[in-house]
Amino acid sequence: LLAKLLWNPDYDVESGIDEFLTGYYGMAADPIREYITLLQNKLKAENIHMGIYDPPTSAYLTEEVMKKASVLFDKAETLADDEEILHRVRTARLPIKYVQLTAVPVDNPNRRRMIDDFFDEVKEAGITEIREGRRLDESKRLLIQGKIRTY
Repeated sequence: LLAKLLWNPDYDVESGIDEFLTGYYGMAADPIREYITLLQNKLKAENIHMGIYDPPTSAYLTEEVMKKASVLFDKAETLADDEEILHRVRTARLPIKYVQLTAVPVDNPNRRRMIDDFFDEVKEAGITEIREGRRLDESKRLLIQGKIRTY
């Protein structure tokens, strides 16, 4: 979008988003677009600024928003055209899973398995850091200890 706007400052950003989503997510584009709109509406309605280093405790990452996001990504997964698109959708879903995982009580008997599964997905996606400057094993350790919390 930035490159297109540099070429044409009057470029229609909304159309550009839709074009990218359709090209990258195929049939799964619509629910992902709904997810983006969900976040945009939350930010606008409550005058919240979203930043690159926002923690899982950010005001726009409410339980309600995360539940709606999960429903949208469930739908996107069912609509994925093929395995490659499904992989892209699941990778895009990882931040939602992370926020939700930080809300799981430390004493939940399934929590450790959930954390292990999440980090397996992260590694499979080729992600090397969840937080800049912190190795995955350190993020996992902190999450296991319950030192990263939300809601």
